[in-house]
Amino acid sequence: MKKSGKRLNRVQNGLNLLYEKSQSRYLTVLMPTVCPEPQKRSRTHEWIDQRSLALDRAIAQRLRAQPDLLQRAKTTLERWMQQRQPSVPPVLLEWREILERWPLEKVLELLTSSGEQPRRLRQSSPFCGILSPKERLAVFKEYESRRT
Repeated sequence: MKKSGKRLNRVQNGLNLLYEKSQSRYLTVLMPTVCPEPQKRSRTHEWIDQRSLALDRAIAQRLRAQPDLLQRAKTTLERWMQQRQPSVPPVLLEWREILERWPLEKVLELLTSSGEQPRRLRQSSPFCGILSPKERLAVFKEYESRRT
């Protein structure tokens, strides 16, 4: 890699060897290697599921305080279903059944549960927009801090 007459050649014994062209000769200049920050652990499926569960639990708290927000999820779901006509994904039909027929308490139980069905449904949750950006960011920050 050439850059203004200098070329980073290789790392050897923790030192970058930098060859600098000077009067048609290369001079070796030793430079300490900058240690990168420790890598954060990757986002595993389990980590993502736990963060999604935390978001849904915050949404459930909001819905308990403001049950009328359930209509926002129904509106979102209907928009998604219209956009996907004529082939509406089965998971959206499942959400419609839940939002139209289940009592609020059962919906809240679903949102706060860590079972397989809630985990699967969370991947297509129509509850986006229920939390404020500040509330979402607080959950994201908390979970990002757990990665180090």
